[in-house]
Amino acid sequence: MLKIFLSVLCGDLTPDQIQRILGMSCDSSWRSGDLFTYPSAARSRQRRQNCWRISCIADQDRDAAAGACDVSEYVARLLARVKGRESGFLKLVGLGCNVELSISLVSANIPALNFAPEVLAGLVAIGASLDIDIVLTEEISA
Repeated sequence: MLKIFLSVLCGDLTPDQIQRILGMSCDSSWRSGDLFTYPSAARSRQRRQNCWRISCIADQDRDAAAGACDVSEYVARLLARVKGRESGFLKLVGLGCNVELSISLVSANIPALNFAPEVLAGLVAIGASLDIDIVLTEEISA
């Protein structure tokens, strides 16, 4: 499974304020102090920061049929949603917010992670950091 999130995390600005600066709505958001529970945790915890987030979940059926998952393609789709709003993201960075692209991939195989130059340029244009988490679901034999 592939999940990609573009998040703006900020202690001072609320998701509504972030939305106004960017001029676009998000797919999900939360406020500092909101409760959340990890699937493996027994108790709830409080969010530490405000978050504005858009996401892209891979089409597993199509990718399974193709035998591959092009991570760069999905990141490009997400970046296309924010095209033309680069100055808003950079303003948020200047206001102390963190812009982060998170990629979470659960797979039985070690995936190839190649990013087209346009994708990397898109991340730089919005001041985003990159976080990649890969979870292998089976032991890999040599």
